[in-house]
Amino acid sequence: QVFAKENAAGVYPVFMHYTDSEGLSLVENVGVRVVDSPILKPDARVPKKENLHQLWFGHPTEIIQGDEFELSIFIQKGKNTQPGSLHLKLPSGCGIIPPNEERFSYNQHLGELLISWDNMPSSPVVEVKFIVDTKEVPRAVYLILAEFFLDEKLLATNSSYILISDEEQLSALKNQEKASSVTDGIDTLEMFSKMDSLLIQRQGLTGGGNQEGLVGFEPKVVNYRVQILASNKILPNVKRLLLSMNINEPFKNHYDGECYRYTVGIFKTKGECGEYLKFVQYKGFADAFIVKYIGDGPAEGD
Repeated sequence: QVFAKENAAGVYPVFMHYTDSEGLSLVENVGVRVVDSPILKPDARVPKKENLHQLWFGHPTEIIQGDEFELSIFIQKGKNTQPGSLHLKLPSGCGIIPPNEERFSYNQHLGELLISWDNMPSSPVVEVKFIVDTKEVPRAVYLILAEFFLDEKLLATNSSYILISDEEQLSALKNQEKASSVTDGIDTLEMFSKMDSLLIQRQGLTGGGNQEGLVGFEPKVVNYRVQILASNKILPNVKRLLLSMNINEPFKNHYDGECYRYTVGIFKTKGECGEYLKFVQYKGFADAFIVKYIGDGPAEGD
C-alpha cells in the first residue's frame, strides 16, 4: 500500500525480471495499491509478539569422519528459574565428553542426550557446550534435534544438520562454495527452487537433459519425490551440499505450515522414484523416503 499526493488511486503492477547466464528467465509481478488518503498513520506499528523462548546451535556443518567437534546449544529462556530440561538427538553412535551440567543421561546407541536442571540458572541465556566424537558414526548427513522444556512444558525446538564425510567430499563442497560465491547476492533457496521449477518445465518442452523420469509442475499431475530432510527452520547451503555430493536432480523446499520439507527429484512413477531413492540413500541420506505430490504440493495422507 502506497499513499500518493496526486490523484492516482488504483492498483498498479510491479514487475521483477531475473535472467541467468544460460538465458533462463524468472518473471514475477505483484500489485501495489495506491490510495487517496493514508489509512494508517506513518508512525502506526503493529506490535510484534516476541518469542521469549528460543534455541540455537553453534557447531560446524561439515566434519571428517572420526574427528571431534564442539557442539554448543544456547537456550534463551528469560528470567525463568523453574525446573527445566534439554532433550537432544545426535547422530546415532556419537560419543561425547560429558557437559558440565550435573544431571544428564546419554544413550550412545540412539544418540539421545537428556540434561536436566532442578532450577534453571538465572541468566536469560544458558549455554550448554560439550565435545562430540564421530569415530563410530557412518558417513552421512544427519539432523541434530533439540527440545527445551520448562516445568515439563515444551517451549522451544530447533534443528540443524551436519555432514560427516571424508576429506575428498568436503574439499569438493568447499570448491563448490568458492565457485558460487560470486552469486551469493541471489543464491537463495526460494530463487533456486523457482529456477529449478522453470528448468524442468523447459526440459519438458524442449526435450533437454537426460531426465527421463522427470515431469513438470502441472496442476493435479501426480509425481513422486525423495524427501531427504525436514526442519522447523530453513537449513543453510542445502543446495551446495547436494551439488558437492553429485546429487543434481531438482531440489525443492516446501513449507507445510509446520516445517520445511526438502525433496530432490520429480518422477512420473513410484518405481522410478524408488530407484533414485536407493542412490540418495547410498550417498548418505539413510532416512530418505518417497513422498507423493499432486502438482507442486504433497498429497494429503501421503
